Amino acid sequence: MNKFNLNDLRADAADHSDWFIFGFGDHDAMIDFIIEALIGSDHYDLMLRHPNMVIVFKEINAYVRYGQYLSFNW
Repeated sequence: MNKFNLNDLRADAADHSDWFIFGFGDHDAMIDFIIEALIGSDHYDLMLRHPNMVIVFKEINAYVRYGQYLSFNW
C-alpha cells in the first residue's frame, strides 16, 4: 500500500513508535508530531483540513526515487 490518509498514518505511527520510553505523557500529540516530522508541516496541515486527502509515497521519476505527493482519494 502506498496511499495513506491521516488515520492510516496515525495508526502506523502508533504501532511503530516507542513514545512511552521517552516519558511523553500525551500520546496523541506525540503521534501527530511524528507524522508532521515524517511528511512535513505543509502536507500535514492540508491533510488536517481535507479529510479526503491521501499522501502517496512512490517513485516519481528517474531522478526522484523516493517521493511523496498529496492527492484527493475520490
